[in-house]
Amino acid sequence: IQYRAGAGGAAAWSQLNRMPADGYTIVGTNIPHVLLQPMQRNVGYETEDISTVYWFHYTPNALVVTSDSPFETLDDLVVAAKKAPGATTSSGSGTNGANHLAQQRFDALAGITTTYIPFRGTGGANTAILGKQVAAGWTYTTGALQLGDKARVLAVATEERHPKFPDVPTFKEL
Repeated sequence: IQYRAGAGGAAAWSQLNRMPADGYTIVGTNIPHVLLQPMQRNVGYETEDISTVYWFHYTPNALVVTSDSPFETLDDLVVAAKKAPGATTSSGSGTNGANHLAQQRFDALAGITTTYIPFRGTGGANTAILGKQVAAGWTYTTGALQLGDKARVLAVATEERHPKFPDVPTFKEL
């Protein structure tokens, strides 16, 4: 097993695309990355090149801040973003992936403008949150769990509250 971090999955998928189809080499994919990335630019693969065998993993987006952030609620972040359009920054794992799409959709629904800072992967994006290089961060519920008590989850992108974050509201609730 090899972990190929980078570009929201594109690094691994383009590498797989250059390898012979031997029936033994497999890679995990995630939506919307595998769909959006090739639509935007040449990333070394096309969506049609990848055959999905099994969907085994679901990691919803979560919007997080440091535990000492002045943003105690999602509304606090929205108010700040309305006062200074574009000044509220958020990290995420790459461009044209789930985090970026969540930020774009959230901005549209909340009627705000935030600035998305893409990183080469979730690790860098989460480090930017903890290092206070950004005001907030789009990560996944698994990433939020890894951040532990160093971060506060403002909302999760699930239909119902996430069992690991029972006190955190969903975006839909808010």
